[in-house]
Amino acid sequence: MALSSETQKRLLAGLAPGHWALDPETRLTYAYDATRRERLPDIVVFPGSVQEVQHVLAVADETRTPVYPRGGGTGLSGGAIPVAGGIVLTLERMNRILEIDEVNFSVTAEAGVKLDNLRDEVARHGLFFPPDPSSGKVAALGGVLAECAGGLNVVKYGPINRYVMRLLAVLPGGELIHAGSKAPKTVTGYDLRHLLIGSEGTLAVIVEATLALLAYPRYQQSFCAFFSSLEVALEGATRILRAGYRPRSLEFIDSSSFECIRAYKPLQLPEGTAAALLVEEDGHDPDDVGRAVRAIAGVVHKECLEIHLATTPEERAQIWGLRKAISPALYKFARYKINEDICVPRGQLVPAIMGAYQIGREAGLRTVIFGHCGDGNLHVNFMTNDDPDPKAEEAVRKLMQMVVSLGGTLSGEHGIGTAKAPYLGLELSPAEIALQKRLKAAFDPHNILNPGKIFTHVG
Repeated sequence: MALSSETQKRLLAGLAPGHWALDPETRLTYAYDATRRERLPDIVVFPGSVQEVQHVLAVADETRTPVYPRGGGTGLSGGAIPVAGGIVLTLERMNRILEIDEVNFSVTAEAGVKLDNLRDEVARHGLFFPPDPSSGKVAALGGVLAECAGGLNVVKYGPINRYVMRLLAVLPGGELIHAGSKAPKTVTGYDLRHLLIGSEGTLAVIVEATLALLAYPRYQQSFCAFFSSLEVALEGATRILRAGYRPRSLEFIDSSSFECIRAYKPLQLPEGTAAALLVEEDGHDPDDVGRAVRAIAGVVHKECLEIHLATTPEERAQIWGLRKAISPALYKFARYKINEDICVPRGQLVPAIMGAYQIGREAGLRTVIFGHCGDGNLHVNFMTNDDPDPKAEEAVRKLMQMVVSLGGTLSGEHGIGTAKAPYLGLELSPAEIALQKRLKAAFDPHNILNPGKIFTHVG
């Protein structure tokens, strides 16, 4: 759609100078996310206050203009792409940390603050916000909450929704609501917090959040264990958890991931390496952390080829540099990656991975798998040089069917967006989808907020 001159005039009347852009270059900058799909919006708005967000949504609702909320643009499901044109509403100006409450262990921040900036700032006060998506340098708090993004620390500390105490959000039409409380717990009415978390910007625009914090764990130790087979590596992860350990991070890397990393940076591996586990523990006493790491390593040392223990911060950074190098390294092998964040019960990890490899082989696609084996969340990457690629699309459908058959879910942390919308019915029944659509209509009766996502595959 094209923005009418009257709608444009009304929008700009309530925005400060410089808080909007109509030029093609800026609009193109906000046309895409990490999926590399794109659609040009008619206008980009940069509100600097809650009142400006309310104004934008009021005008948009009255004029039936689509609005696409945007955080850092790091999403991998197409959630921020303006598939119907209209307005991209980016919250990047609203990036202040409003309060760090050291007595009540909480932080209140605007939705546009970068997640790593928030984590670093509370750490200076001796406090800790555990969720740690790998895109945290760029990802904005509001987007992370809207997608219920995960990260490396879920095994020990749980998902991000565990830490959300209170949200401020703007509804279509401009009404400001709060969900939750700054009190440690609340059961006053329906829990709207957890309805908005993970709603992918389809119900309301999150503008502010109060988050629970923990005391900062000053000491961390890591190790990387290399295995001659994928099955033995994953059995090792299961044994660690069965032994009663809940490390801060428990990650899996397959041999294809190491091939990609080697093309990206120098890497030496034990001969015969087929998979690896990356493990990190943390705590408040260095001796306790050291004992825990040695004990966890002892669970798997007989079955692995080698264990590389990080004894210095530099060695720890080197180990986790392996994990963070995978995603950029993938592009050494193909122009496009289809990154699916499937999640299965931990006992189904081996069937899920072996099934994904088989699907990739049948389609003639290089398949690279890594992820959070501690919570069953895997990143399955099908690599292709074609876009669109019918073989890759069919491989994704088969993957989703397999995951659901194993008792898993389509998305562990990326959301549905446009990328997974065609497969929603594989997991949810018609009655469940209809109920969710009724919830959407209750919040957004004119369907202006992030239309074309979750329930409808557009473009």
